[in-house]
Amino acid sequence: MFVYYCTIFLMSADSVAKTFQPNMENVFPNLLGSPKAWILLLFTPLLALLPDFFIKTWRKAYSPDPLDRLVAAQRQGMLQTSTSA
Repeated sequence: MFVYYCTIFLMSADSVAKTFQPNMENVFPNLLGSPKAWILLLFTPLLALLPDFFIKTWRKAYSPDPLDRLVAAQRQGMLQTSTSA
């Protein structure tokens, strides 16, 4: 998400905006004065990633692969881990 916000900031810089998008000059700084823009900038990437988190959680809970089962068994103390000194 850091790259997303850096790209937005970079593309709104005057020299870059004039080169790549001359009709969008000073639009981003003007948008930052709007509360709706702040809400969209913060929540849109989170909402876009939400399905991935749900799918990953669903798979771990209802269709775990062998590694997930091993990690869960280890956390519950069902497996003994050997430590060699």
